Amino acid sequence: MNVLRIRKQVCTLAVCIFTCIAASAVPVVDQSVDSASARSQVVEQYFTAPLPVVRDMGPKTIATPAGDVFQVRVEETDENLQIIVAPQKAEKVESYTGAGVVVSWMYSYPTGVPGSWVLYRNKATGKPECIRYYFTGESSMYVQFRPAAGVAGEKSLADLVIGGLYRSRNIVVGLPIERFYTMSFAEVQAATAHSIPWYTFAPYSEMYDGTRQMVAVIRENLDRFRFVENVVPDEAGHPAFVGVRDSERVTMQFPEHDEENRLFVSSCGFVKWIADGMVRPLSGTGLLVQPLLSPTVEFRPGSLAAAWADEYNTSLSLNWTRNIASAVVSVFSGNDYTYANAGVLVNTQPFTAVYSDATGYTVSCLYALMYHLALTEPDRFYLGAIRHTFTGESEVSVFNEAVAFFPWIDERQKYHCAVFMNGRELTMEEFIESYEGDFVQLVRLAATEQFFPR
Repeated sequence: MNVLRIRKQVCTLAVCIFTCIAASAVPVVDQSVDSASARSQVVEQYFTAPLPVVRDMGPKTIATPAGDVFQVRVEETDENLQIIVAPQKAEKVESYTGAGVVVSWMYSYPTGVPGSWVLYRNKATGKPECIRYYFTGESSMYVQFRPAAGVAGEKSLADLVIGGLYRSRNIVVGLPIERFYTMSFAEVQAATAHSIPWYTFAPYSEMYDGTRQMVAVIRENLDRFRFVENVVPDEAGHPAFVGVRDSERVTMQFPEHDEENRLFVSSCGFVKWIADGMVRPLSGTGLLVQPLLSPTVEFRPGSLAAAWADEYNTSLSLNWTRNIASAVVSVFSGNDYTYANAGVLVNTQPFTAVYSDATGYTVSCLYALMYHLALTEPDRFYLGAIRHTFTGESEVSVFNEAVAFFPWIDERQKYHCAVFMNGRELTMEEFIESYEGDFVQLVRLAATEQFFPR
């Protein structure tokens, strides 16, 4: 069986040449809500008191001089005792009665929101194990401090965590863990300014207008797509075949249909449809198909990989996405670029052991990676060629599928990432689960509000 048919071909979308913004940095949001004042009032009752005493402490509400309200509460797990200091969140509730609309307010104290703080105490000893500060609208991003065992002097170790992965780890801080009981986030940032990659501004939702516009337009058109293997639109929007021999084309049939305005494409065709919607307003036409098939990788002559590549076009989606990206850059810049000089490759390594030049990024890291890229490369989207390895009598790795990622930060500082593949949308969780164990090679493109796909 043709390897191209073992898994559905998918090709992802194009990506940018614009300069990335401080790719090694992480932005810090406005910390107008800080619990330091509230924490200073409960050190002896919650942070240092014996655990039996702490367990008997009920929730306590504290108003700070700045007018913010926090709740201090205790939660117990199998591993530790957690003392949570969480800011008050008010939600307006409208009830409809015979007398009209009655407005009331519901209050909650969530963990993992900006300004929340958690102390983890060992259940056996009562000693502090970890302290976390949450400072963005995404609960999977935080800075934490741990006692520095084996380090001379009273010091702590700091970790910056994004999406479950360590952006920075085991950074030595010359302060004892107890100092963070009452330390404000601004003081934390100042104390670690030279050791943790803090950034100097917060992302604004307006910085992602192009991304959100493209996502909205793509979503509006998803009902139009019908998957047909190996079919892509040519520069005029007519069906063309890729990745198959001429002798195989006669056996390929379009689905029977009586629906109007449908688009019959493979995954490669789907991402080209996105790219064509970007370039057609400038060039008047879509991208040519043949240049998108140009090789971007070389195999050692006579090797098994070279033989497989000749027989099955094992780098189809890798070449396709890379060439799409460089072609879009060429149209937008007015210069002729190839993949080699277009600057579209994504190879940043904010986390350890997740990237290789040969294979790309591990799929499992993509949630955290896209969060990092949303913060450091605003208004970019990413095309990924998926690398899957088949094992049997011999082992072969193929790039037959591709995917488009659109990450952004909303007005509440919440992280989002739309994933489009095969003419439909997936959640990031669904994608990671489906391709666990695979790898993805990425290219970047600048998003645009001038997006008019056919």
